[in-house]
Amino acid sequence: MRFSKTSQKVFSIAMAAVVVAGAVTVPAPKKADAATYKAALFMQTNNFYNRDTLTNKNTCKGIKLKTGAMIKGTKATDKTFKSKGKFSFTVSLNGFKKVKKAKSFNYLGVCTTMPGKMKKKVKSVKMVIKVDGKTVKTIKNPAMEPEKGTAGTVNFLAVNKSNSQAQKKCKSIKMAKKSISITVSGKIK
Repeated sequence: MRFSKTSQKVFSIAMAAVVVAGAVTVPAPKKADAATYKAALFMQTNNFYNRDTLTNKNTCKGIKLKTGAMIKGTKATDKTFKSKGKFSFTVSLNGFKKVKKAKSFNYLGVCTTMPGKMKKKVKSVKMVIKVDGKTVKTIKNPAMEPEKGTAGTVNFLAVNKSNSQAQKKCKSIKMAKKSISITVSGKIK
């Protein structure tokens, strides 16, 4: 059986395409993106107005009364951050004009959904606390939870009257009239 010159050229081109296609390499799969965690400002005043940690099933998007009911006109701004490399985020809580007769904080800080076992990988942390838009405290290497072991989640503490490490770094923060924001930066190995 004889092929015409045109058929031979088409056959040659088709064979060349097969050879080239066989030589093409498929790129290696990319490494999975780093996981992300949530972060939120949590607090409790001396008269028990509060915002729970993110692990509490009843965490609301604002400030709560001692009874657990959210106060209308209060608002939380939460953030997410990656589980590897440098991080920086700001969380806030607005509506302190609705917090009546509070004089101090039992605790104030930033809670995360990062597992407690990650605490040893978190380095060079800095917290900048602003009350009503003005910086009132900068804490380098703040106390972190879990205090011991790996149970729970990683939390960065500004004020915590039951944590001796937090007490050494920051005894108190003045009560806000409007808002509090906390910027946390550092790196995760």
